[in-house]
Amino acid sequence: MPDPHPAITPTPEQLRGISHPLRMRILGRLRLDGPQTATDLAAALGVNTGQTSYHLRQLAQYGFIAESTGMGTGRERYWHALHQSTRTRASTLDPDTSAAFRQAAVVNQLQWVQAAVQEHAELPAPWREAGTNSDWWIRLTAAQAHELVARIGAVVDEALAAEPPAGQEPDGAELFMVQL
Repeated sequence: MPDPHPAITPTPEQLRGISHPLRMRILGRLRLDGPQTATDLAAALGVNTGQTSYHLRQLAQYGFIAESTGMGTGRERYWHALHQSTRTRASTLDPDTSAAFRQAAVVNQLQWVQAAVQEHAELPAPWREAGTNSDWWIRLTAAQAHELVARIGAVVDEALAAEPPAGQEPDGAELFMVQL
């Protein structure tokens, strides 16, 4: 059975290809909302279709998305994400690639956080209480920091593994984003 939550650990070349804030936003929308056209994405993201078309082709070239066969008519092309998450390994990156990717990722993550903050007051109380904007400052060695991130990742992987298949979610289940 295929992995219901496939992840990609991009090569340095793929990271260079995704290191653009609009590409990350497009990929995020495809992961969140499923297959869409360049026109759908342009409307959702407030950009023109020329931009979304170009960046969709780039995302496909670097192996993040693919055209959805059997959907659309004529010039209407639907695209879907090939992975549900992106995981990076800093040790495999040159400093320039790492910096470009991290900058684009932070811009993208900040936009998601800002949207969540704007929607927070509208959420039912249990969801408002489930989220947090916490931070902790901990003095660690590099090895300890690596272990901490690995342990947090393992908890997230465990939650992903327990997630029911699409269409079988319990009542009240919603997407919950975890960013590291």
